[in-house]
Amino acid sequence: MSLALVVLAYLVVVPLLVLGHELAHAAMGLALLPGTVRVTVGSDPRWELSLGRLEISLDPSGWRSWWPGYCRTETAPEGYRGAAFVLIGPISSLVFAVGLLDAASMATEAVTIVCQAGAYWAFISVLATAVPVTYPDWMPAYGGHPSDGKQAIRYLRE
Repeated sequence: MSLALVVLAYLVVVPLLVLGHELAHAAMGLALLPGTVRVTVGSDPRWELSLGRLEISLDPSGWRSWWPGYCRTETAPEGYRGAAFVLIGPISSLVFAVGLLDAASMATEAVTIVCQAGAYWAFISVLATAVPVTYPDWMPAYGGHPSDGKQAIRYLRE
């Protein structure tokens, strides 16, 4: 039963966490920058939604590519605005992780397993995005791209 719940968490909770992480970037981008902000979750987006300056594209089969997510802005962020734009993603993932752990402590066994699996994924996201690195080529969706942490350092040096 617990393996099925972990798979459920991967198929349902993880894409919601990725979407939340990217929407946090988008909210900061909308607050600090002019122009359109585009959020993409998955490698082959098929569902699209426009809400004013926010455009969202989702891939319902993103599980095949480990649910990659991106947030792009029409106007390039700079300086402290750029740092705020990129750092809000890992911060939101940390908030989600803590919230899921808190929910796990008050839930039934099945919900606890799903929440713990989601919290684990959220903590991995915090580490993978906050540590200043350039992702290796073996990470197909991210290979060669800088992490949020590395981008923040670059923006703060401008």
